[in-house]
Amino acid sequence: MAGFNEKPSDDALNGPDGVNGSEDDSQIEDYTIPIPKDMTLDDKKEHLKQIVGNFIKLSTVTKNGAAGASLDGDEKTLSRIAITKWSKDSWVLILARLATRGLSATPELANLVREELLKFLEVDIKNKIGYVIEWLNEEYYHEKITYEHRQKESPDSPELSHDEQHKTYLHYASVILNFVINFADSSDRKIFIRLLSELPYLNLSLLRQLKSICYDPTRRTLGTHSLLYLVMFKPPLFNECIELYIEMLNEKGNVDELLQKECIKQLTKYAKDRIPAEFIPTSATVVSQIPVKAD
Repeated sequence: MAGFNEKPSDDALNGPDGVNGSEDDSQIEDYTIPIPKDMTLDDKKEHLKQIVGNFIKLSTVTKNGAAGASLDGDEKTLSRIAITKWSKDSWVLILARLATRGLSATPELANLVREELLKFLEVDIKNKIGYVIEWLNEEYYHEKITYEHRQKESPDSPELSHDEQHKTYLHYASVILNFVINFADSSDRKIFIRLLSELPYLNLSLLRQLKSICYDPTRRTLGTHSLLYLVMFKPPLFNECIELYIEMLNEKGNVDELLQKECIKQLTKYAKDRIPAEFIPTSATVVSQIPVKAD
């Protein structure tokens, strides 16, 4: 038996036909890595769903365990999406912009991100109102800029109403508002008013969702205080709020005496000329309410 240090024989180096192995290698065809198959839309959805899910799971992890760490080196590319310091809330902005800008060319994928974000927010939404406001403001801003750009590029394109310009924003604002209304009670006054005051746009349709709170005797104060706040501190909504007071007055089957008095009180103070005639006190009614002194 040959020792380990002995030089191998020529027969050992050659193949069975006496051909050197190195020469045989030249006859092997070049190997090309096959081109991957195109992903179907369902495949893309599945992978994107996993990415968003992992993003949410890691949302509380910060660089070196410190929130607010500066973005140095390659991380400065994040400044392009308006993030100069990373915090536990930064991921919301990233996902919001992924849905509104990064995937705007593929609505189905963009909506998938929105739905996953919505699922996350619906769990313990009381402590996530800040996330809700940031997301919906991004939706509103993106639709505003997109419409303005379209009008600039195509001046002859038909003009859209404000509501038509913001269909996506209004849809998710309605879903969120309805979800919050379902659980809100008087102890949530600050959270609820913050949501209403910081949303970029509310129309009459969204405001009508407040009716269910106003009609509920146990939560009436929350509804009426929120509506009064909008009347006093959000002037663009003044007419819509007055219209809501009038609508509630006319829906007699749902309005009890206390809510009716509240509506008349605020209409008398802010829009006296718009009180429905049947609710305007007559002189006889006023006289009958004056106490008569006993002889």
